Parts: sequence; structure tokens; C-alpha cells
Amino acid sequence: KIIDVIEAAKWGEMHLQIPRERIGSFGFSHGGYAVMRQLTFPGIVNDHKEDFKWGFGIAGAGISNIVRYHNTRNIPGWVRRMCGEDPNRNPEKWNSRSPDQLASSVHGPILLQHGENDMRVPVEESRSMARALAAQGKTYEYIEYAGEGHGMKLYQNKIRYYRSQFDFISNHVLK
Repeated sequence: KIIDVIEAAKWGEMHLQIPRERIGSFGFSHGGYAVMRQLTFPGIVNDHKEDFKWGFGIAGAGISNIVRYHNTRNIPGWVRRMCGEDPNRNPEKWNSRSPDQLASSVHGPILLQHGENDMRVPVEESRSMARALAAQGKTYEYIEYAGEGHGMKLYQNKIRYYRSQFDFISNHVLK
């Protein structure tokens, strides 16, 4: 699935003549993980080579560490289904697919957004990614939303959520 999105981005670059630095990825929850995974994709997984340097990413409430998420959440069965196995059986493999372990490979800026009271994907997932990006000197913005869970419910936070995305694109992509 990550490979499919990378292929779509490459198609847009080639056939629509969209400059690579203007091609980004956006997602929330599992999609937030997908954004971080795409921006940290190591180039080869399961003998499948893929190369695309994303222009930017916008990740909302994404999982940044598969093993930690599996071990601390109330839905480990979902993680096992997504992984095809219990991540604790092969933590090296799943850490190698965890974005917070691969922050050095991020190309392009990334916006991380998360509700501080998220019970589905703990805010620690975005905080961990923000720390990893900071340690690598990467360009990122991190916004945490007070009083929010897994999604924006409060009117003022919805406005801030979408406005920050437009501002991020204006400041980092359309410059």
C-alpha cells in the first residue's frame, strides 16, 4: 500500500509534470503512519525497490513506532493483522519500519498534528516523531490540540487544524 502511493506520486511527477517538491502526502491515523512511512521509506522493503523523495507530508495522529504502539494500545489485534504477525516476535523488522527510527531519511518538511487526549493513537506517537526529527535537524512543525482526542471536535480547533495545513503548504511548499 505504501508502494502504491509512491507509484502514484511518481506517475503524477512524470505524466502531469508536477515538480517533486510540490508532491506531498496527507493522512490521518493509519494514514498518518502512511505519511511518515512514505517520507522515511528506506528504498527497499521485501526485495521491492522504490525511490521517491517527497516534497512534504502532513500527518495527523499517526503511529510512529509499531512495536511501542502494539504494546501500549487496546487494539493489538489490529496491529498484528496489519503486520501479519506479533511485532514482538521480530522487533528489529518492525522497528526498521517505524518512522521515528528512520527520521534521518526524511526529505522535505513534515507537519505533525495530534490531539493531546487521543485514546486511539496516543499523542506520544507524534511527540516521538517530533523528537526524532528535531534530533536529525529536519524541517517539521508539530501542533498539539488541547482537549482533542482522535480527530478535531471543537470548532476552534477545526479551524486551527485546517488553517495550519494551509499555512504549512504556503510556508514550505509554495514559497
